[in-house]
Amino acid sequence: MGLAPFMDTKKQKKAYEAHWRLGLVTGQEGEARMAQDVVRVLLSAGANPAAQDDFGQTPYDVAAFLDCKEAASVLSPLVQETKTKSSVADLWYLMKKTHSEQVIQGIDIDNVDPFTVLQAAICQRNEAVFEALLKAGVDPKLTGPNGLTSVHTIAHWDLVSMMKILASYVKDLNVFSPLLLQVAATRKQSNKQMFELLINLGVNVNAIYQEIDGETLRTTGIPIPSYAAAHILAVGKHWWDIGAIESLCEAGADLEVLDGDGSTVLQFALNG
Repeated sequence: MGLAPFMDTKKQKKAYEAHWRLGLVTGQEGEARMAQDVVRVLLSAGANPAAQDDFGQTPYDVAAFLDCKEAASVLSPLVQETKTKSSVADLWYLMKKTHSEQVIQGIDIDNVDPFTVLQAAICQRNEAVFEALLKAGVDPKLTGPNGLTSVHTIAHWDLVSMMKILASYVKDLNVFSPLLLQVAATRKQSNKQMFELLINLGVNVNAIYQEIDGETLRTTGIPIPSYAAAHILAVGKHWWDIGAIESLCEAGADLEVLDGDGSTVLQFALNG
């Protein structure tokens, strides 16, 4: 797993490309509404509305997450409910208007996908439900389909208050991969508050993240990329990077630390 889609003015080669996808695309309502006609055609052709993907999501679940009310209204009556608990899609809407305790009561904690329910709470910016899920034992360290956790979502999107809540339930924030400080450093918009919070919460400012050793890199002989947060910020790609670099220096960051190519932070800044 690499951070190339967010940083990388230095490493633009295809060998370093990586795909970073955060599920739950809720900002494309217009496109989702257009899908209802396609849904009707597929249903009339015999498509199974109750079929589940590898993550246990039905077409109705997908429509609900996309906030495509028209498609969801078509699919909902066709989905045979076989469980007494609410589906994740139902809980998505429940989070908008219900107390957190009621939401948690509707979740089968032992069988639910932790990543999905935490992502739902995060995307709804529902801190009460988020904390209730953590209290109920939902593990934030478990990954989603792209090898990322919900904590990476929080770190990248500057959700400071949620990170503060999370810190009470995770003893060591250094266990996440990619490292949270590196993830926070890649955001285009200012993420300085999150960056400083992570430092205050005890993340290792000198930790080196090494990208996953992909087979392509092994066969080409190209070194596996590795870097500290200071290397990312030293590129100066974003306007807030200088302030974040200052925070790192105040926290005692090692400016002589080497990246995977053997470059110091200063050399990284000069090379761009």
